[in-house]
Amino acid sequence: MIPLLSVTTVNQIDSFERFIASIDYPIKTLSVLCNSYSFDYLLEIKKRCVSDFVEEFMISHCPYNMGCSSSWNYHMKMNPECDYWIFSGDDITFSEGDLENANKASKVCDIAFSSLPAKYSFFSLSKKCVNLVGFFDENIHPANFEDDDYDRRIKRQQLLIGTFNFDGNHVGSGTTHNMSEDDKAKLKHFYELNQKYYRTKISNDNYTSGTFDFEERSKKLIRIQ
Repeated sequence: MIPLLSVTTVNQIDSFERFIASIDYPIKTLSVLCNSYSFDYLLEIKKRCVSDFVEEFMISHCPYNMGCSSSWNYHMKMNPECDYWIFSGDDITFSEGDLENANKASKVCDIAFSSLPAKYSFFSLSKKCVNLVGFFDENIHPANFEDDDYDRRIKRQQLLIGTFNFDGNHVGSGTTHNMSEDDKAKLKHFYELNQKYYRTKISNDNYTSGTFDFEERSKKLIRIQ
């Protein structure tokens, strides 16, 4: 049984519905974080949180986009008792064996990535890994470069990294397809800010999870309907 599978969703109800329907392996807790400004979207998500394979759903709501790093950290901090956490995007549809493969790899590896090219779309971290490497850097917000930063920090530690097979479907960048042109423009600007921040960390030989910077975060707030 998977101790915790986490998923963060923003504005793609059809993808989330397919994600839930494709679960075919026992899960103790499915942690669902709704990052949409729309309360109606949260209500629709709640209706779809039904599965014979899930013992309990933990549903949380953030009325602005918490961002990738903060969302992953949130799932871990809300479930500190787990020895490992498995993360999935809401644009993932599992095939038979995908979740079992992820769980088997997570039990023996400190970090386990799916065979997807976008490996952070479906992956797991152990408590050992997070204790050594730290959490994701929440100054990288809402997305882009948080995975590059973590990869860079992982390489500094002696950790067992594994890969498990994934045969399901990954839509990829589904959230941006449903965003307004104004929000897309903001994300392009935030991409440039995150790139600058990430390059500064490299130049400063900084391998930490960063000190939460309110000024840095305030530059990148976005509310997605």
